[in-house]
Amino acid sequence: MAKITEHISTSEFSSLSKLSVSQVSKLLREGKIKGVKESGKWMISRNQLKLKAVQEMAKNKKPAPSKIKSKKSEKTSGSGKKTAAQTKKQKVSPAPAIAKVPDKTVRKKTYSVAEFSAMTYLTDFGVMDWLKKGRIRGMQDETGEWRIDAANLEITHIKRLLRD
Repeated sequence: MAKITEHISTSEFSSLSKLSVSQVSKLLREGKIKGVKESGKWMISRNQLKLKAVQEMAKNKKPAPSKIKSKKSEKTSGSGKKTAAQTKKQKVSPAPAIAKVPDKTVRKKTYSVAEFSAMTYLTDFGVMDWLKKGRIRGMQDETGEWRIDAANLEITHIKRLLRD
């Protein structure tokens, strides 16, 4: 006679194994644990909790990332208040992580957000979003308006967005 095993859902499996649901799903996709689909949901046998892959992943599980305060935010003046230099916001967006513009191609020419969006297939919102994400470089002028560096037009992922 066949041995009947009890099946549990991925969320129940995750709470019993001390793994996240996404980690359990990853183990299923990689074939490290076996499960069956019932009504469109993965069901896993309880005996899969004893597998080496599950035990190792639970043992090596990294703690949830805590909110780490930067040294800059911890520094205050003697009165407990931040100094003017500490509260001043940086006005230059970070360099793009995708493609760096060589120093020799950096130009002094800049465009407003509207001008840059008119030159590309990006909207004004898209240009601002890319500035925030660091995909393009720019700076704020003294009035607070963003100016986008012309050197961004030479970056590969921007070149393909240029209007003819």
